[in-house]
Parts: sequence; C-alpha cells; structure tokens
Amino acid sequence: MGLCHQWLDDLKSASEDFEAALKLGPNDVPVLNAMAWHLMVRGDLPRARSMVEQSLAINPWDNWEARSYAERLKAAGR
Repeated sequence: MGLCHQWLDDLKSASEDFEAALKLGPNDVPVLNAMAWHLMVRGDLPRARSMVEQSLAINPWDNWEARSYAERLKAAGR
C-alpha cells in the first residue's frame, strides 16, 4: 500500500504504511528497499542510506535495487 499511496502523492499515508511494514519485517529486503525509495522521495537521504546499507548487508549478492539506490545516494553527495 505504501507504494500506491506514494504514487498518489499521499506521502503521509505512504510513510505510515512503510513504517508498519518495517515493524513487521525489519530484515525483509523488499521492505527495506521500498522504504529506502520512499525516504529518497521525501528527501530523508541519511535514513535512506541506512535502509540501503541494511538491505545490502542482508543480501549483497542479488540486490540490484539497493545497489541502484546506493549509486543515486552517492551521486547526491550522501
């Protein structure tokens, strides 16, 4: 639901959805990656970086999404 709310530009509801998902699956790579993207959209780059790092620590092998976000964050200077 978080991504749907984000696409509809309802960032408050999206944040609530992502936080709830993170509580249910704090080590779930897709949840961490979705949360990282959401945080990047919101401009919370330090926390997004933390989510990306956690995601890559759990799955460094097959995690193109987190690697892509890491590159974007690096380009943004964070």
